[in-house]
Amino acid sequence: MNRKIYYTSAADGFTSALPVGNGSLGAMVYGGVPREKLTLNIDTLWSGGPTPVRDIEPKKLQSVRSHIFNGDFIEAEKEIEENLLNHYNQSYMPLGILTYQFNGLETQNLTGYSRELDLETALAVTEFTDKGNRIRSQVFSSYPDKLLCLRLSASESASLDVSFGLSGKLRSKTYFTEDRALVLECTAPSHVSPNYVDDEEPIRYDDGASGMKAVCMLRLQIEQGEVVREGEVLRVKGASRISALLTAATGYRGFGKPLEADVSLLKKECEAVIKAALIYGERELLKRHLEDYQALFNRVDFVLETKQSKNEHALLPANERLAKFREGAEDLELLSLYFQFNRYLMIASSRKGSQPSNLQGIWSESVRPVWSSNWTININTQMNYWMADPCNLGDCFEPLQKMVEELGKSGSETASRQYGCRGWAANHNADIWRQSTAVSGLAKYAYWPMGGVWLSTQLFQHYLFTDDKNYLREIFETLSGAAIFCFDWLVEAKDGILHTAPSTSPENAFKTKDGRDCSVSMSSTLDISLIKQLFTYYEQACAVLDERGGLIDEVQKSLKRLPDFKIGRHGQLQEWFWDFEESDAGHRHFSPLYALHPGDLIDRYAQPELAKACGTFIKRRLEHGNGHIGWSCAWLISLFARLGEAEKAYTYLKQLLKQSTYDNFFDLHPPLGESAGEREVFQIDGNFGSAAGVCELLLQSRQGELEFLPALPEEWQSGHITGLISEGGFRVDIWWDGGLLVKAIIYSQKDKELRVRYRRPLVICDGDSRQNKKNADDGILFCEMKAGGTYMFKCSSEI
Repeated sequence: MNRKIYYTSAADGFTSALPVGNGSLGAMVYGGVPREKLTLNIDTLWSGGPTPVRDIEPKKLQSVRSHIFNGDFIEAEKEIEENLLNHYNQSYMPLGILTYQFNGLETQNLTGYSRELDLETALAVTEFTDKGNRIRSQVFSSYPDKLLCLRLSASESASLDVSFGLSGKLRSKTYFTEDRALVLECTAPSHVSPNYVDDEEPIRYDDGASGMKAVCMLRLQIEQGEVVREGEVLRVKGASRISALLTAATGYRGFGKPLEADVSLLKKECEAVIKAALIYGERELLKRHLEDYQALFNRVDFVLETKQSKNEHALLPANERLAKFREGAEDLELLSLYFQFNRYLMIASSRKGSQPSNLQGIWSESVRPVWSSNWTININTQMNYWMADPCNLGDCFEPLQKMVEELGKSGSETASRQYGCRGWAANHNADIWRQSTAVSGLAKYAYWPMGGVWLSTQLFQHYLFTDDKNYLREIFETLSGAAIFCFDWLVEAKDGILHTAPSTSPENAFKTKDGRDCSVSMSSTLDISLIKQLFTYYEQACAVLDERGGLIDEVQKSLKRLPDFKIGRHGQLQEWFWDFEESDAGHRHFSPLYALHPGDLIDRYAQPELAKACGTFIKRRLEHGNGHIGWSCAWLISLFARLGEAEKAYTYLKQLLKQSTYDNFFDLHPPLGESAGEREVFQIDGNFGSAAGVCELLLQSRQGELEFLPALPEEWQSGHITGLISEGGFRVDIWWDGGLLVKAIIYSQKDKELRVRYRRPLVICDGDSRQNKKNADDGILFCEMKAGGTYMFKCSSEI
């Protein structure tokens, strides 16, 4: 299968350029001729710096709670916005721009242009012919060698005449070293206001003293010819091949550590990286990159077979192919290509030692990026990592773990100084400085101290996929801190029920009795779902680690005193403790359905009434206009898959590609045609969320049970997927034909019990296909898996 995304013209903007990255150092490759540019990012370059957590008098929180329990929600909201909010996050910054100009080329003489991103090699390649001379550029970002590699070659010897330059959007200067390396030094702003905030001076430098420093260095190697300095560029004349090595360093030294302000030290770091790379040489650098990247990417193979002998759409440039798909063309190979592209993005934007993938992954060109290009932890950051484990990219999860552990440290101050609680808390936005306090603005999005709770549940879910007890020990302190915060945060009502107060349902609002919009009440369904899930996971963690007494007893008691899930007057799962009328019945967030997905508290087999209420909730959202925003659309795929609604899930997978995808496959927020200008922006959560959704269509695992093909779309009649990971650390391969399972193979790492479910009778077979065991009448097969064992499952009718 062709796993290349290709075009026959250069990119006309960021959302048609091609991304490369090694987790930290990223670039967008435009493929321009005769002038090319690569916009550069490094994950640790941010505006501003850490700020202390201010004290909030306990009586101010108590006043808000009193208003809530007296039913005066409007006054509670008002007091939160006046007294309990803080400052906005800082922003992710662009590093610079690498340009190179092919001198003497005339565009009217160019033929055979193409550019592509090869997902199997993580290479971005541009090719064209100039008067019979075939010129090729190849770009990759190497994780093992910490640099960006550009290789230029020509079919005619000594024909390359190329000028290279570095520039930046921050306060910067460019110069040459004595050995002719080109250096860009830059200083980030001391403050950047979010793009949605009116500010007369949104970008401030404060004379540059407090802004983070960064250095970017470019070194050229050539075959034949010469390198000369011309003004602020390096010009290569008469070369047959050019190798350009680029790396960068910032003053960020790690969480809680002072910034490095000495630019000479940053320059030495860059020199050391390039010096080490020069030892290997061009071919060895490429080999090391491929070995590293393919060890991750090649773990999963996904094929959707078609009745056609040849897919004519696969030969089209990606922009034309997407256009055909939007018009209704069937192109199953495009869906598998899109899935693998999203796995590629994970590898490119999140590796051990890097920052986690933010709202734009690692790719952003703006000094004032949309939503600060930060980590929004009321859904978006979490969605980024839903796919990591099932897509067999659990290695890419480490940056999220480290960020959550760091938030646990900063969040302990937030919990004690602003909420009067032990443990730790984080609200809806975080940045590299690990701000965990509620930002400025409105209560409906800013005041939500459950962000750390959600992230903690996700840390435990990673354990469920790895079954790694050492990892569980690593995160136990963070998990415990979040549980302790919940225990202290809960407030007992007169009936003995424990509530969160104040409480919001992220970014949504309801109608008060007098018809006013308000967001603040108590015990939103998301709050209670998260605490139930966290307490349940904490119990499991204590059992695995043999932790006894102390908090576990209190958690078990508190778990029994939390509000039950409620079904409202429309038959929907209620969003709030009371059955309020929604201010926006079509709101983009599906937060109340956390317990269905990504949580596991509501299961369509075990709690059919609650599952039905979840379906009704979704129906009402969609009837009132939801389901079109990229990440929200992606969430629907997984939600419908958990409900077993294959065709509805598939509808939103296709809609994501048709209405919320740019020509370079980046997720679009909001959808095409709905708005103009800066609001049409890239947001990577929709990419990652859709990949998680595809996994949910083909394999679901929760609470010790694994289900084959739980929501297989009708159009996916035949195909296979190999290399998926389920809870318990099992690797799973699945083949199907005619919409039915042909065989599935489970590879077990440990001795473990497993329940296997399929909608038809199953048998376990040995190498000779001899029947060993049938599943029970309820469709579940109970298995004793052994470490190192391989188990094949087939439908009994096939034996």
